[in-house]
Amino acid sequence: MHPALRLDEVVSIIARQGLSNGDLAVLARVSRSFTSHALDVLWYELYSMIPLLQCLPPHLVRVESQKADEVTLNCTSARPFTTADWDVFLKYARRVVHLHGASSNLRRPVTIARGEPILMKWDVDQSVFELLCNAPCPRPLLPKLRQLRWTDSTAQNVIWFLRFLLGPSVTELAFHTSSLDVPVLSLVSIIPTLCPSMKYFSWLNTAKLSNYAIRVSSDVACAWDGLRELTCPAISSHSLHRLSSLTFLEDLSINLAEPFPEKLNLSPDSVAFPSLYRLALSSIPYCSLAHLANYVKQMTLYPSGLTLRASSGSENEFTELLEVLSSDSGHEGLEYLRIFEFDTDPMPGVHQLLTNPMLRPVSRLKNMTDLTIDTDRGVMLDDAGILELVVGLPGLCTLSINEQNGWRTRPFAVPLVTMQGLRQIVTHLHDLERLAIAINAESSVIAEDDLKAAARESTHRNIDWNFSLNLLDSRVGSDNMSIVAAFLSDMFYNFQEFEFWSFMGLQSLDMVQDLEIVHEARVQTFRWSQVQSLVKVMQEIRRQEKARWTKGLNSS
Repeated sequence: MHPALRLDEVVSIIARQGLSNGDLAVLARVSRSFTSHALDVLWYELYSMIPLLQCLPPHLVRVESQKADEVTLNCTSARPFTTADWDVFLKYARRVVHLHGASSNLRRPVTIARGEPILMKWDVDQSVFELLCNAPCPRPLLPKLRQLRWTDSTAQNVIWFLRFLLGPSVTELAFHTSSLDVPVLSLVSIIPTLCPSMKYFSWLNTAKLSNYAIRVSSDVACAWDGLRELTCPAISSHSLHRLSSLTFLEDLSINLAEPFPEKLNLSPDSVAFPSLYRLALSSIPYCSLAHLANYVKQMTLYPSGLTLRASSGSENEFTELLEVLSSDSGHEGLEYLRIFEFDTDPMPGVHQLLTNPMLRPVSRLKNMTDLTIDTDRGVMLDDAGILELVVGLPGLCTLSINEQNGWRTRPFAVPLVTMQGLRQIVTHLHDLERLAIAINAESSVIAEDDLKAAARESTHRNIDWNFSLNLLDSRVGSDNMSIVAAFLSDMFYNFQEFEFWSFMGLQSLDMVQDLEIVHEARVQTFRWSQVQSLVKVMQEIRRQEKARWTKGLNSS
């Protein structure tokens, strides 16, 4: 063996050079001097607890098939754990630095009844975690763990197991709670003690917040001075005041607990949030657009990314919020803006709208790269409004309008953006990566010149396989599906698929109760699936023609 390979640093560098798991396993068997370094890299990052559990003998943890496409790891009662069993588990557990969940949606091969391996989802039974609580070693189970994501469905059911994973080495934690009983809140309240060096803390919650839960969330949020990113269910105004003095905080996502403060109370001693880059702001319950606009007006901080959530208001209130942002010179550097509006008290027969004048102020924010707006409004933007928007914001990479709820133009009319309007968006936004709008391809007249223009004006990013297009509740006629497919295949000549009529709010819309709307959704879904099939055929023909021409040129 070359003398250089006897140096630990050299072997570590070799092991970290992107080798596959199989190569690392072979390297671990080559020489004793390689074993430790290869195993460190092999077990450095796990996407679930399953690889660790598979190291245990099969008569302790067995694989059971409970569903057609899923297997579950369960404990057996054949015999108790021995010291040797724990030694095997802990040998690998002490090398884990990043853990991304309890179980994983990644499919792993399973051999059933001596047949061929089948790719199936894996899950872990709660009994396995109860068994691991009895490990004959000091907590935590993973002593080198620095990054932990405990957000999958299995992890939420065994949130209490965090107590056996968290330790002083953890600097990044993300977890999700679906219930907030006393044991869960007691566990959350001691996280700052267990992990004193936290840098990135994300606590997502779908359960109802009590006053005690808000107090726990507020206290935990303010427990670390070196935080860089913070997401928590709710904090008090007093806690916001304390957070504003943090020197290194870059990313903040919070819900201000009731009552929503009339005055912004930040640190008076120095610049509030001196390093803040992204801010997501909301309240419990959702405050009005007018109240949020007043709050934003008071802010003396100007993050590059801003996410706002509020209850639905009048058209004037929506416009006022955008006017506040665009008229303040401090927001000129705003790179992404996301506004989510929720109709918390819907009135039957009352339909709020999103129109061209309401979005006009956004065009002044010239550095914008991401504009996402999701409301319960019916979107009445037309070609002129869209053109004004994209001309004013030429650097947009993401343009998403009502992606969660659709444009909801019924019972008013079909979407007002035509196929020509879609072409204008693509022409002006040279860096576009994601687009979510609704168009009217049902009555749009597409001439041969439009097809030529679509092919001529398509830009370099259209050959990017990652380009994402969502046409929401767009309409297409039964007699022009082929011409629409030709238009799309010319304009987006290398993307794989696009989405349509699949937005999350489709099932919750009031108008879905109308049988006519239900029928229209089914018809349009079928038509757009036909358009997508035609687009794929046209793209394949284009590739074959290109290959034929290339072959002919090469031979000549």
